[in-house]
Amino acid sequence: MNQHNKHKHFLFKYLSQFISASIYLLMLFLAIFIFYKIILLIYFVWDAAIVEIIKTSSGEMNFIEWASGDWVKLIENFLSHITFVLILVKAFRILESYAKHHHIEITDLVEIAIIALIMEVVFNFAVHSNFINILFWCVWIALLIIYVHFPYFRDKENNV
Repeated sequence: MNQHNKHKHFLFKYLSQFISASIYLLMLFLAIFIFYKIILLIYFVWDAAIVEIIKTSSGEMNFIEWASGDWVKLIENFLSHITFVLILVKAFRILESYAKHHHIEITDLVEIAIIALIMEVVFNFAVHSNFINILFWCVWIALLIIYVHFPYFRDKENNV
């Protein structure tokens, strides 16, 4: 029996080390991807702004075209990318918390669900059917109510 416990402890030790190494490797890749998305976002905004400034200064576009078309898409894309980066940062925080404490706070999961649902509803509204959009809104409102009204989510000692 003692030999069996040694094998179990040995297996648990190396499985735990493998999971920890995998989490740290995933965190590294996620950090690199977040950095890549931020650089891409800066380039995207810079390039789009330069193109729009050149169009406006050369007289190719008047104020009506400027106010209605490309700038609205530019702002929508910018906000979509920013919220995606926020979700990635929140996911990184969840992985970091798991690596430190070997558990995940429900607060972090609810926060990432709220951000992801609102992003999906706002930026991909035309992709889904009306029923799915209404379902997303209902789940988002329910999560928001849970997050605001339950004291567990407001306690600082619960938010590691």
